[in-house]
Amino acid sequence: MSIEMWLTYDSNREKLRFPVLPESIEMSSGSNDDTTYVYGVGDVITAKKPAAKQIKFDSFFPAKKCQGSVANPVNPKKAVEFMNKVMNLEGCARFIMTGGANPIAMNCRIAFSVKELGGDVGTIYYTITIKEYKEVKARQIKVKNSFKVAQIKQETTGRASTQSTTRTYTVVSGDCLWNIAKKYYGNGAEYMKIYNANSGIFKGRSPNLIYPGDVLTIP
Repeated sequence: MSIEMWLTYDSNREKLRFPVLPESIEMSSGSNDDTTYVYGVGDVITAKKPAAKQIKFDSFFPAKKCQGSVANPVNPKKAVEFMNKVMNLEGCARFIMTGGANPIAMNCRIAFSVKELGGDVGTIYYTITIKEYKEVKARQIKVKNSFKVAQIKQETTGRASTQSTTRTYTVVSGDCLWNIAKKYYGNGAEYMKIYNANSGIFKGRSPNLIYPGDVLTIP
């Protein structure tokens, strides 16, 4: 089975067949694994996805049909124009190699350089590096906002009310300031707040002396 090498873009509507197969192809695929030294253990390798594949080779676009070329080779100048378009693509091209022991089909970006030799007018020699293109898709993270915006109710004049609501408590038999403070504040030790706010009732007597019927202000 013969080997064919193609470079295409725009969903294969634009394509070029390499007219002369290279004598050799350099292929590489590195590793992105992290190596960390752990005391008492040694090197620990953290596996990651493999690095992008890279293919590199040298060949030429013949000015006319020659031994080893396809029957109707592309015009060298048009081939170079095609390569320049591929290099300037916003997205990616596609490299295809059929036949042989290692067929390839991958999205790619390329680097391309040319030279001409004085004894072979019209033929363009080139070096091409083809690097695998991996599209990055950003993951969307949904954040649930559990915070509620507090709404401030305003007076009809447009100013917030500065009046506070006064709470009162009528003492019943068996009450003490400690229990009343615990009821309103959740902590009986806050009883002095109530005592200080009701100096007119206590008139200097002990906080322990409260009587049924006393109406206490709860600050």
